[in-house]
Amino acid sequence: MKNALLTFLAVLLGCGLALFIYHRYVLEPRLQQAESRERVALDAARAEAEAIAAELEASAQESVRSQREAADALVERENARREVLAAEGAALQRQALAAEALTRAGMVRVAIAEYYLSTGQWPSRLDELGLGAPEDHAGGPVRAIRLGDQGEIVIEIAPEVADDASLRLIPEASPVGSIEWRCRVEGFEDARRLPACRD
Repeated sequence: MKNALLTFLAVLLGCGLALFIYHRYVLEPRLQQAESRERVALDAARAEAEAIAAELEASAQESVRSQREAADALVERENARREVLAAEGAALQRQALAAEALTRAGMVRVAIAEYYLSTGQWPSRLDELGLGAPEDHAGGPVRAIRLGDQGEIVIEIAPEVADDASLRLIPEASPVGSIEWRCRVEGFEDARRLPACRD
């Protein structure tokens, strides 16, 4: 019985020692290798995730930058278009004022034509035509209307419309008894857009 017990204890001690050696020299190194591989895999996954995140961030920033540039370019084009429209609108308004100035001289043109056709001479003053003084014709874009040499009508433009500007209507009598009017612009460039005042 004592031998059986010693044998049992020897076998038990041998198994324990074998398990200890197996654990210490086989199982533990394998666990450490697996843990190391896991750590390497996790580090690689983390690095890859960080690279993907950085790439996404750079892509998002590039997209935002390009969208901002496109929006800025659009705003710039729209502002330029508005400036062109505003300038064109202002030019059209000044052209309309020039047309109004010519219209205001219409009565004077008729009176000059009648005077010339009845007398054969050009009037030199408005009062010869019964049209009062030059300032009597002021209004809108017109500061005054006066007569120059050879029946010329000088339409002085109001300074708030154009400084030192005038429209001159120069009469030309034809052999058949009609009068043609030629327009000359001085200091009021938008008036040149009128068909009657184009050079």
